Amino acid sequence: MICKRRLRLDGLISFFPYSGIIQKAVKTIKYRYAYTVTEDLMRYVSSLKLPKQSILIPIPLYVSRHRFRGFNQAEILARAIEKKFDIPVRTDVLKRVIKTVPQVEMKNREKRLSNMNGAFIINNEEISTLLHKTIVLVDDVYTTGATIQSACETLKREGVKIVWGLTIAQ
Repeated sequence: MICKRRLRLDGLISFFPYSGIIQKAVKTIKYRYAYTVTEDLMRYVSSLKLPKQSILIPIPLYVSRHRFRGFNQAEILARAIEKKFDIPVRTDVLKRVIKTVPQVEMKNREKRLSNMNGAFIINNEEISTLLHKTIVLVDDVYTTGATIQSACETLKREGVKIVWGLTIAQ
């Protein structure tokens, strides 16, 4: 169990509860391609306390899903946070290598967790520049945590010491 904990998130920041108007806003961003809603939501976030050495890494989409959608909602959110709080974004570190079933289509926690096994890899050329920084994985929603936890585990197995998660909602 200690080994498992070592590979878990060190913390999670979610700006809003995933219900009501926020749930509608997230679905609008993701499925109606209205990603400018992210900047509207960021107007309601007044502060963000992260260590100075923090780096934002948006959860990547699989290449075909990114091509179909035309954008990555996690990257749009990370760029809005970067703009508002002056925290750098890196999109060259983490790569999604498995075309997973969309998590929203899975209601069972165990299936969601197994769906994300091995979904990410690290760009080994870039990892050495991040080992002593706080990595903040950015995604739209934290439900079971399967996506963000899978990415976290991938980073920690490569030697990253501190990994946080940040989402619009939980």
